[in-house]
Amino acid sequence: MSKSHSTNKVCKHLERMTKNELIHLILTLAPPNFIKNISSQFATQKEALALLKKTTSTISNILSDEELLYSPSEFEHELLQQLEKIRGLWEKLPTQIGELIIKIIEDVEQAFESGYLYIEKQVTSE
Repeated sequence: MSKSHSTNKVCKHLERMTKNELIHLILTLAPPNFIKNISSQFATQKEALALLKKTTSTISNILSDEELLYSPSEFEHELLQQLEKIRGLWEKLPTQIGELIIKIIEDVEQAFESGYLYIEKQVTSE
C-alpha cells in the first residue's frame, strides 16, 4: 500500500470524526510542548511577561553554566527546551523576545571565543 493511499484513508477517517472527537484525539496525542505553545498564545500580557521573565532567568543560568558550556549537545538541548516555552509569545512580545535572542547569540559567540561549546572530533587510525 502506498503512503499516499494510506494517508488518504487516514484523512477520510478524520473527516468523519466530530469536532469534539478531533479535539480529544489532539489532546491525547499531542506532545506537551504543543499544548503549552497554544496556551501561551492565549496568555494575558501579564502572564506572557511573567513566563518570559522566568524563561529569561533560566536561559541566563544556562548561558553561565560551565558544565553545560563544556557539553555542547546538552547545552543546545537545555537552551532549545527553554526557547520552546516562549515560542507562542512571539506575537505578544516580539521586541523582548528579539532582544533575548540577540543576547543569546552574543553570549554564545562569547562562549566560543572563551573556548567553550566546541565539539572535539576523535581521530581514528585506519
